[in-house]
Amino acid sequence: MASALKDDASKRPWLPFKSDRQPIPDDLARELGALVIEWSGFESALLADIRVLAKSPVVKKLFSDEPRSFKKRIELWKDAIRALYPNDAGYIEVANIICSGSKDVARYRHVLVHNRWLEPEKAGEPYRLLLDKPLEKHPAGHALPVPVEMVRAIHQRLRQSQDLLWGFTLNRMIHRTLRPKSAGGGPKA
Repeated sequence: MASALKDDASKRPWLPFKSDRQPIPDDLARELGALVIEWSGFESALLADIRVLAKSPVVKKLFSDEPRSFKKRIELWKDAIRALYPNDAGYIEVANIICSGSKDVARYRHVLVHNRWLEPEKAGEPYRLLLDKPLEKHPAGHALPVPVEMVRAIHQRLRQSQDLLWGFTLNRMIHRTLRPKSAGGGPKA
């Protein structure tokens, strides 16, 4: 049977195809690449913090399985902070800021990574994305122009969210170490 298919396939005409795409501008490729790579680091940091927080019995009650979607992960992380620090308005405020900002970045990152890119219609125009879902005031099916400045702004927001997350995680560790042992602080043995 397999040899019959092979013989059949060898008799079919095969037309070669060579893409005639325009080269992607270096600045756009650089910003998109940086966004994708740094997003991976941000998600890894978030997961690592969730796993640390999950060691607390209070947080263990919040979930049974680790969420797969970013939106569910960031909400779980925020709920874990609220559960562990219910009386710390500063921690809760920072967690809300990180959650809100990173959800915005996640939405745009998702659009940039998972929608179909269209070449510029004319030289000097930006690439466009064919939206599969509505985005802000743009309906699904809209070809959204994506200038490199837009990607750069999303990348900068990602860096802000990432710095806030890392800073918050580090400061929680420092604050825990500085608390008196009677309050559950101090270095671990």
